[in-house]
Amino acid sequence: MRGNFHVKLREMYLRNEITDDEWKRKLFQEEKKRTREQENHGVFELLLIQIRETFAAILTRPPAGEVLRMHTDLIALTDYCNDAFDGIASTYGNSPYYISLDDVTVRKVSGVAASAAAPARRPPSNYRIFIKARIAELLREHPEARPRELMRMAVDAWNALKEDKTSAK
Repeated sequence: MRGNFHVKLREMYLRNEITDDEWKRKLFQEEKKRTREQENHGVFELLLIQIRETFAAILTRPPAGEVLRMHTDLIALTDYCNDAFDGIASTYGNSPYYISLDDVTVRKVSGVAASAAAPARRPPSNYRIFIKARIAELLREHPEARPRELMRMAVDAWNALKEDKTSAK
């Protein structure tokens, strides 16, 4: 389809229906749009691959703790993807996509100020605040660790903290 656009644009230019500047501007706009779509597609592909791996792992009937870790990994990945969509939108000046696990939707946020138009989120839970802070600490301590390992260490620290609180009561 893009090839057809370029052919039609080239024909218009050769017939002098558009100026040299208009031709260059339209080519630039189309290339910018294609690049933006490729970047968004890359983020969606990352999410899709992780969801496939997670579902395949769930089919093996892992222990409940492992399922919780998978869920936590997916939450962290959706946060990463939403941040990536925000970055792409700010780079190209368009509305970002937004992934919500609460109602399992992907939608494009419309409006002039995309960040202001984003759906209202619940305030972060103590768990999410702890995990985010702990991952930042672990990243400084273990810069070579993979994100999944960091997440597991953070969840283990949360579980240990919960056990300490329950045993102290």
